[in-house]
Amino acid sequence: MMQLEDVQQQYQTTDLLRIRVETHQRYTEQPLDLDQACTNVLGLTGDEALLDVGCGPGAFLRHLRAQGHRGRLAGLDQSRAMVAEAAERSQATGSSDADPLEWFQGLADALPFADGEFSALSARHMLYHVPDVPAALRSFARVVVPGGVVLAVTNGVRNTPGLADLEDALATEFGLEHSPDTARPFNAGNAAEQLRAVFPVVEEAVLTSALVFTDPGPIVDYVMTLSVAQQAADDPELFRRVHAWLTGQATRELAARGGTWRDPKSVGLYRCTSPGPVCAR
Repeated sequence: MMQLEDVQQQYQTTDLLRIRVETHQRYTEQPLDLDQACTNVLGLTGDEALLDVGCGPGAFLRHLRAQGHRGRLAGLDQSRAMVAEAAERSQATGSSDADPLEWFQGLADALPFADGEFSALSARHMLYHVPDVPAALRSFARVVVPGGVVLAVTNGVRNTPGLADLEDALATEFGLEHSPDTARPFNAGNAAEQLRAVFPVVEEAVLTSALVFTDPGPIVDYVMTLSVAQQAADDPELFRRVHAWLTGQATRELAARGGTWRDPKSVGLYRCTSPGPVCAR
């Protein structure tokens, strides 16, 4: 239940996600166009009906449409705020004209679509938030046609260990609840095994890079968006103390690293083939 509550808090607005996305865009050592990488791994021809589960504010589907994808594009997210922003942004960019993007609110493990309604599905950086991953994977397989493609994207086993250690220390310092990244149910260390329990073919690609900081500001801004710090969001005095403590810790750690904080990270991309029809016996 704690995991579900964390997810609901994290995504009740789009602000926290936006800060994390912008941090990765600005401070990644080797910039990665994840939208294009996912497009390449999916191997789309442009005519597929694709569902993006955990679509957030809809950036991936807008990318596909801008690249000329002609087929149906639908996005689903459990957050009402994310769905609303996705719809607003697609209207602002004209994506709702000739080939409208579709937006739905719902859960990954109970997708509100018919069997085989889509020929492709993407689930990027969201399965580690799902309480019942096997149920979500079965739901993915159900709504994709036999032989269709499912793309799952997740983080490494312990991404950005320096930031993770800082969050751990914050939880200890202020007595806040915290589940370490290694406890997440879906990461690059266990993703392939879980996917192969549902999909007959799973192809894995792991991309590595790092976040590089030379100033404590973006470090603090990033950690303040995480679930541990957000437990103080409703208490202005505690929130101020958390921010001040993080600033001091980040400043000292940055100095100890010689002025450059390099935090390795990785992302796993998994291209899965949906099961074919069951043969009659």
